[in-house]
Amino acid sequence: TETKPADGYATAESVKFVVKDTAKEQLVVMEDKPTETHISKTDITTGEELPGAHLKLTDEDGKVVDEWVSTDEPHVIMKLIVGKTYTLEETQPADGYATAEKIEFTVEDTGEIQTQVMEDQPIIVDFYKKDATNGEELPGAHLQVVDNETGDVIDEWVSTEEAHRIEHLVVGREYTMIETIPADGYATAESVVFTIEDTGEVQTVEMEDKPILFDFSKKDITNGEELEEAHLQVVDNTTGEVFDEWTSTKEEHRIEHLVVGREYTLIETKPADGYVTAESIVFTVEDTDQVQHVEMHDDITKIEITKSDLTNGEELPGAELKVVDKDGNVVDSWTSTTEAHKIEKLVVGEEYTLIETKPADGYVTAESITFVIKDTAEVQKVEMKDDVTKVQIRKTDIVTGKELPGAKLTILDKDGKVIETWVTEKKPHYIEKLPIGEYTLREETAPNGYLVAEDVKFTVKDTGEIQVVRMNDAPIPESPKTSDESNLVVWIALGTASLMAVSVVLGKKKKSHSK
Repeated sequence: TETKPADGYATAESVKFVVKDTAKEQLVVMEDKPTETHISKTDITTGEELPGAHLKLTDEDGKVVDEWVSTDEPHVIMKLIVGKTYTLEETQPADGYATAEKIEFTVEDTGEIQTQVMEDQPIIVDFYKKDATNGEELPGAHLQVVDNETGDVIDEWVSTEEAHRIEHLVVGREYTMIETIPADGYATAESVVFTIEDTGEVQTVEMEDKPILFDFSKKDITNGEELEEAHLQVVDNTTGEVFDEWTSTKEEHRIEHLVVGREYTLIETKPADGYVTAESIVFTVEDTDQVQHVEMHDDITKIEITKSDLTNGEELPGAELKVVDKDGNVVDSWTSTTEAHKIEKLVVGEEYTLIETKPADGYVTAESITFVIKDTAEVQKVEMKDDVTKVQIRKTDIVTGKELPGAKLTILDKDGKVIETWVTEKKPHYIEKLPIGEYTLREETAPNGYLVAEDVKFTVKDTGEIQVVRMNDAPIPESPKTSDESNLVVWIALGTASLMAVSVVLGKKKKSHSK
């Protein structure tokens, strides 16, 4: 009986023997089998032998009994001491695996093969691509993981609504998660550098994408303030589709998720009342998570209204004017001066009417002018021309109807103020720019041989046509003749000498045309 085997051997079975009746030496043989321990380093997921792991075995005193690198076969250790406890330790895991926990085992007293299995868990990393605004998984981003030591691309993929898993990254090694193309509407995230930890737990790497942000300003070019009520839209130049449309307010308008590198156009479909449609702005989305800005300025409409003298084209002061809209509302009213009158912020496309409510003294009321505001920042001009009043004074012989020279005539206004005095000639006297109203034509002295005519009342009407005022003079009667015929002539002359025939010939009223 073996009470204690030699170190490294198992206790042999007892040997029974019979002592024979002989003087010769009798031999009793007891064989000891060495202990045999097989160490397996396996992949926990497949159970297969895992090469490349660095292992060592130490005894109870911490003395290294053996150390090796695993292969695709179990490692065999012979002659471990029965009853002693040993520690199996992984000093360096195989690439792509976490270091396994230590295994302590005691060598049993047997000649059979004893097996110890150390399982390695693969390194597992889950990669999350998330929307920074809501924390949800963001599909559509192009990603890759690069080994910083070798520069090799370990894996690349397009994100989905689930995390992307990579196994067998090397413990302690540094890697970089890179976004090569962001999801549409997002800025490219900064790369994430990470180091693989020595754990069998699932490790996570998270990359957040911030949406592309644009603020659109619609401003008044005259004061730089935000302009309300302009109708705007942003069009995707790649697809031709309207990405967004809105009506401007006192605040900037924000749009999210425009696509990096893509070209868009900001279009004003309808300007605010009183403003001109701005030119469209083409812009390209930059790859940044900072707020990008697009600013569009609107100029105001500018109207210049000229009230001019039809005869010389010069500015005509003193006319009372107004502009009304299509509903008859008065937009502006003024009295003309020697400068053109300016009106701003009339509505593009709307129809307005320029009306002369009272002409300047000596002028005829012009016909009203209807005009439409054009969509331009240039000064739009409206010109209204006033014609002068025209009066022809005729001093004629009542008998012959011919012009009668030598009479001194005066025109007085309704207040008795002398407007003009002259001596008649063989042609009618022409006067312009008498203000519209009532007048008196008075003969101060008659030509030799004629009686002074009575005053002629006449009215200058609101027309550009020539208005004719006639004053007839009767000759002074001669001495009576003897014949009945002569007597008849004398009595007719005497009867008419004290009368004055006044003929005022007025043309039809016709106002001047102006643009």
